[in-house]
Amino acid sequence: MLEQNSHTIYQKYHRNGNYIFWLDKALAHYAKGTTDFLISKNIPFVPKERNPTNLPQCRPIEDVFDELSSLVYRKCWRVRNVIQLKTRIRKCLKEMNRNSVQKACATIKTKFRNAADHGPYFVNHYIYIYIYTP
Repeated sequence: MLEQNSHTIYQKYHRNGNYIFWLDKALAHYAKGTTDFLISKNIPFVPKERNPTNLPQCRPIEDVFDELSSLVYRKCWRVRNVIQLKTRIRKCLKEMNRNSVQKACATIKTKFRNAADHGPYFVNHYIYIYIYTP
């Protein structure tokens, strides 16, 4: 499956080499067969030892999925079957703001720097203020 899908996508859209394949920590993604394939096709990927565990707020795909999910389920839309869901996702992907996807990817270094310097809850620059009123 990886051979058929991923490599074709990278050849078609990322021929300039300006990409990196960011795997999640699923065992299959770092299996020897998977990493050997990526290396044999010169597909750059984040090595397992450099891929942070349980820090989804640093992964741009989480921001992209958040936006996609909000579009798919807006106005309390409910899924009735898989075909309907696939159709809805394709429609919403066309509506997504490409700038927000690019922005999510452009902020990776800043997010990691903030996580390293201030902890994982500072990644998105949110400051929580608690007001106590007796």
